[in-house]
Amino acid sequence: MNSKKIKFIILGFAVLVLLAGFGIYYYSLGDIWRSRAVVLGALYEPKELMLVSYTDSKFGEHWKNSIDGDFDGLNGTTLAQVKNKVEPRVIYKFLDEQIYEISSIRILADTGLRKRERYFLTEFTMQASSDGSKYETIFDHAAKAGGAWQTYSFEPFRAKYIKLILHQPIDKEWIQLGEFEVY
Repeated sequence: MNSKKIKFIILGFAVLVLLAGFGIYYYSLGDIWRSRAVVLGALYEPKELMLVSYTDSKFGEHWKNSIDGDFDGLNGTTLAQVKNKVEPRVIYKFLDEQIYEISSIRILADTGLRKRERYFLTEFTMQASSDGSKYETIFDHAAKAGGAWQTYSFEPFRAKYIKLILHQPIDKEWIQLGEFEVY
């Protein structure tokens, strides 16, 4: 083999290694972006939540889907039922049962599922408690449709329990929630 062929092979191999490295780097950044929130310019891990109590949901689209990290398809969403004019609600607590200072949440109100637009979450109230009996409203907010994560930041507060109340016109029977994360 002459030296030009060897240089060409080495150059081709180097380009292949660079492209593979870029692909791994790009994939890793994508994983970080999808699984973590960028809040106030810093990278944070969401606090792990567990369910305490909740209203009815559609079979297969349970409230546990709202904190499982999976938001693809029907198995990744919660379809909460509006029953007897009672707005759907869920109470979460931190998995390690500690009290944390909370300063933001991320919510996926519109998961982009076709033919589900009428169920997308449009408004919600978040309340917090340190003892699970007295809840204080942290904020009422309108969620934006569009299939993207929404981050809400607020004055820090300390809590062990988070109550999420989903608001929707009462003529709707279901409300969909993709994911809910607390930071």
